[in-house]
Amino acid sequence: MAQTKARQQTVLGEGLALGALILGCQKVHGNRMALEFDFRRAWRAWPYTHLFPAVKVGPAQDDLFGIMQDSAGRRSTRPTYWEGAWPFTPVMRFDWTADEIAEHLSEEIPADAWRELVEAWLQPPEDS
Repeated sequence: MAQTKARQQTVLGEGLALGALILGCQKVHGNRMALEFDFRRAWRAWPYTHLFPAVKVGPAQDDLFGIMQDSAGRRSTRPTYWEGAWPFTPVMRFDWTADEIAEHLSEEIPADAWRELVEAWLQPPEDS
Protein backbone atom coordinates (compact mmCIF):
# COMPACT_ATOMS: atom_id res chain seq x y z
CA MET A 1 0.00 0.00 0.00
CA ALA A 2 3.10 2.27 0.21
CA GLN A 3 1.31 5.57 0.67
CA THR A 4 1.73 8.75 2.66
CA LYS A 5 1.16 8.84 6.40
CA ALA A 6 -2.02 10.89 5.86
CA ARG A 7 -3.39 8.31 3.39
CA GLN A 8 -2.55 5.43 5.74
CA GLN A 9 -4.34 7.20 8.59
CA THR A 10 -7.34 7.96 6.38
CA VAL A 11 -7.66 4.34 5.26
CA LEU A 12 -7.29 3.07 8.81
CA GLY A 13 -9.90 5.47 10.17
CA GLU A 14 -12.38 4.61 7.44
CA GLY A 15 -11.64 0.90 7.76
CA LEU A 16 -12.29 1.03 11.50
CA ALA A 17 -15.58 2.83 10.85
CA LEU A 18 -16.48 0.17 8.29
CA GLY A 19 -15.68 -2.63 10.73
CA ALA A 20 -17.75 -0.96 13.44
CA LEU A 21 -20.70 -0.54 11.08
CA ILE A 22 -20.52 -4.19 10.00
CA LEU A 23 -20.67 -5.18 13.68
CA GLY A 24 -23.61 -2.86 14.31
CA CYS A 25 -21.59 -0.70 16.70
CA GLN A 26 -23.34 2.62 17.18
CA LYS A 27 -20.72 4.42 19.30
CA VAL A 28 -17.18 3.95 20.58
CA HIS A 29 -16.76 5.26 24.10
CA GLY A 30 -15.63 4.11 27.50
CA ASN A 31 -12.32 4.20 29.30
CA ARG A 32 -9.89 5.80 26.86
CA MET A 33 -6.83 4.02 28.27
CA ALA A 34 -8.56 0.63 28.12
CA LEU A 35 -9.67 1.28 24.53
CA GLU A 36 -6.11 2.20 23.53
CA PHE A 37 -4.71 -0.89 25.26
CA ASP A 38 -7.30 -3.17 23.63
CA PHE A 39 -6.61 -1.61 20.23
CA ARG A 40 -2.85 -2.22 20.60
CA ARG A 41 -3.53 -5.88 21.39
CA ALA A 42 -5.89 -6.25 18.42
CA TRP A 43 -3.47 -4.37 16.14
CA ARG A 44 -0.53 -6.64 16.99
CA ALA A 45 -2.57 -9.71 15.98
CA TRP A 46 -4.02 -8.20 12.77
CA PRO A 47 -2.25 -9.54 9.66
CA TYR A 48 -2.46 -6.25 7.72
CA THR A 49 -0.51 -3.93 10.03
CA HIS A 50 2.50 -4.04 7.71
CA LEU A 51 0.46 -1.96 5.24
CA PHE A 52 0.43 0.93 7.75
CA PRO A 53 4.07 1.55 8.70
CA ALA A 54 3.50 5.26 9.39
CA VAL A 55 0.67 4.68 11.89
CA LYS A 56 1.83 4.76 15.49
CA VAL A 57 0.15 2.31 17.84
CA GLY A 58 1.93 2.04 21.14
CA PRO A 59 2.44 3.41 24.59
CA ALA A 60 4.88 6.16 23.56
CA GLN A 61 2.60 7.60 20.88
CA ASP A 62 -0.80 6.40 19.76
CA ASP A 63 -2.52 7.77 16.64
CA LEU A 64 -5.85 5.97 17.18
CA PHE A 65 -8.10 8.71 18.57
CA GLY A 66 -6.45 11.43 16.49
CA ILE A 67 -7.21 9.40 13.36
CA MET A 68 -10.82 8.95 14.42
CA GLN A 69 -11.23 12.63 15.33
CA ASP A 70 -9.70 13.84 12.04
CA SER A 71 -11.98 11.50 10.09
CA ALA A 72 -14.97 13.86 10.28
CA GLY A 73 -13.04 16.53 8.36
CA ARG A 74 -12.61 14.22 5.39
CA ARG A 75 -16.20 13.03 5.20
CA SER A 76 -17.31 14.83 2.03
CA THR A 77 -15.49 12.42 -0.25
CA ARG A 78 -15.15 9.35 1.95
CA PRO A 79 -17.64 6.45 2.11
CA THR A 80 -17.24 5.97 5.88
CA TYR A 81 -16.01 8.21 8.67
CA TRP A 82 -16.24 8.91 12.40
CA GLU A 83 -18.49 11.65 13.70
CA GLY A 84 -17.97 13.36 17.05
CA ALA A 85 -15.01 13.56 19.35
CA TRP A 86 -16.32 11.50 22.27
CA PRO A 87 -18.15 9.31 21.84
CA PHE A 88 -17.18 8.49 18.28
CA THR A 89 -20.00 7.41 15.95
CA PRO A 90 -19.26 5.42 12.77
CA VAL A 91 -21.12 6.77 9.74
CA MET A 92 -21.66 5.42 6.22
CA ARG A 93 -22.02 8.23 3.71
CA PHE A 94 -22.92 6.24 0.59
CA ASP A 95 -25.25 3.32 0.04
CA TRP A 96 -22.45 0.89 -0.79
CA THR A 97 -21.93 -2.68 0.34
CA ALA A 98 -19.21 -3.42 2.88
CA ASP A 99 -17.21 -5.16 0.15
CA GLU A 100 -17.45 -2.12 -2.14
CA ILE A 101 -16.25 0.17 0.63
CA ALA A 102 -13.39 -2.15 1.56
CA GLU A 103 -12.25 -2.35 -2.06
CA HIS A 104 -12.41 1.44 -2.32
CA LEU A 105 -10.19 1.73 0.78
CA SER A 106 -7.64 -0.91 -0.22
CA GLU A 107 -7.71 -3.78 -2.66
CA GLU A 108 -5.56 -5.72 -0.21
CA ILE A 109 -7.86 -5.66 2.83
CA PRO A 110 -11.31 -7.31 2.62
CA ALA A 111 -14.33 -6.11 4.59
CA ASP A 112 -14.14 -9.14 6.90
CA ALA A 113 -10.61 -8.14 7.93
CA TRP A 114 -11.86 -4.71 9.05
CA ARG A 115 -14.67 -6.39 10.98
CA GLU A 116 -12.22 -8.77 12.64
CA LEU A 117 -9.93 -5.91 13.71
CA VAL A 118 -12.78 -3.93 15.26
CA GLU A 119 -14.26 -7.02 16.87
CA ALA A 120 -10.90 -7.89 18.45
CA TRP A 121 -10.59 -4.27 19.60
CA LEU A 122 -14.05 -3.67 21.04
CA GLN A 123 -14.83 -7.22 22.18
CA PRO A 124 -11.56 -8.38 23.76
CA PRO A 125 -11.34 -11.89 25.17
CA GLU A 126 -12.43 -12.29 28.78
CA ASP A 127 -8.95 -13.30 29.98
CA SER A 128 -7.15 -10.21 28.64
